[in-house]
Amino acid sequence: MFIRRLEIDRLDFKFTHQVEPRGRPVVLEWKDLSLRIDNLNTRMRRGRMDGRIVLTSKAKPTPLSFNAKMNPALDPPDLSGTLSLYNFDLKRLSPYAYSARGIEIREGALNMNSSFSLRGGYLRSSFKGKVRRLKLRQVKKAAFLGEAQAILQSIALGLLKRKNDEIPVSFKIKGRLNDPSFNTGRAMTEALLAGVFNKLASLGGKAGGLGGEVGNVLKGVLEGVLGGQAPSAPAPEPTAKTAPAPQTAVPRTQEAPPPPERRRIRAKDAVKELENIGKDLLRGLFGGR
Repeated sequence: MFIRRLEIDRLDFKFTHQVEPRGRPVVLEWKDLSLRIDNLNTRMRRGRMDGRIVLTSKAKPTPLSFNAKMNPALDPPDLSGTLSLYNFDLKRLSPYAYSARGIEIREGALNMNSSFSLRGGYLRSSFKGKVRRLKLRQVKKAAFLGEAQAILQSIALGLLKRKNDEIPVSFKIKGRLNDPSFNTGRAMTEALLAGVFNKLASLGGKAGGLGGEVGNVLKGVLEGVLGGQAPSAPAPEPTAKTAPAPQTAVPRTQEAPPPPERRRIRAKDAVKELENIGKDLLRGLFGGR
């Protein structure tokens, strides 16, 4: 089959995905779109990208714009192009956020530009944009999150309560479409949240400018990692379990102060380490696949 040009002046698009068996589905819907397809050739040779598909909204500013070269003869078709979203309601992605991180997206808007390539069923995509007015709520504990990831997430959720303006994000996703463990919508949502958390967690060194409560957030999450309270004052003397034996109490009393000092260093280093490895860890697990 070969069609030189196909145009649809008015098109409504609706996508529904039941992410959790008993949860709310993801519903993506746009109305009043225009579609144009050039060189729809089902016998196009492999390696060629002579077809083109353009899907845009008639509203201004344009909330959705999709433009790609393609080879429609393949299954799935090879594609290479761009996708732009303007003022996209992030609440639509809340079921993905709940499934991935146990988080509900209560409010938020996304302006985003992305480039993508789909070759041989393998997707690679880069995203860059800004998130505005984001409000998240932790509704369940995601047990599969690593320790450092969980800490960064807790820090970020705390910071979001105080920094509620535009957050610049950039991330990448990649995966094979026929892989049951890979879902484009969920992968994008995971990477988007990881990008937001990375950006906010990197503000940890500026806690003073965001208010004393940020320190409380850090202290709270460190308690679970370091065992006991994160030190904000000189650490206590060693407990009976770690105290030196009575017969050597005199010579070891002079050595007792160093352990609390080392514990303070570990706590301080833990905060610094979270800031240093956070971006690499989360981008490696979520934004780099």
